[in-house]
Amino acid sequence: GDNNNISGVFIGNQTGRPAINVPGDKNNFTDVTIADSELDPAIKVDGDGTTLDHVNVVGNKGQGITLNGNNATIKNNKFEGNDGTAITVNGNGTSVQGTTVSGNNGTAIVVNGDRATFSDNTVSGNNGTAMEVNGNGAVVEDTEFSENEGSGIVINGNGNTVDGNGKYGFL
Repeated sequence: GDNNNISGVFIGNQTGRPAINVPGDKNNFTDVTIADSELDPAIKVDGDGTTLDHVNVVGNKGQGITLNGNNATIKNNKFEGNDGTAITVNGNGTSVQGTTVSGNNGTAIVVNGDRATFSDNTVSGNNGTAMEVNGNGAVVEDTEFSENEGSGIVINGNGNTVDGNGKYGFL
């Protein structure tokens, strides 16, 4: 449903379906940790206006999160040591801020949609492309990309801006 607040949740050593699967708009996730599980993805949300704040997906044998919807906000999160893409968003107006994505096997961040913004993130040590954006009007700024195997930033679209990012140690 809509307008759910999910907070203070720890889920560990789970298998099968997503640990959290929420359809609906304007759902908020705060202080959620999913660790050492076999879930693909760990969190799945279908709806607009989703916010993930202080969400950690660590050591998952599958994708981290999949968001299908517009105007998602992903901030102050950590995705580390997962087998699969850490963050997948299908929708317009996504914002990713202050998030660490490291040591994952697969593309670190994939966004399919227009007007995505990325700022103050750290994307390092991933076995795959650091970031892939398929859309128009994306802004990638003040994000550190380091020691990722594969391409640094892949942008397919028009009117995109990449500025003030630290890029070093690509393998």
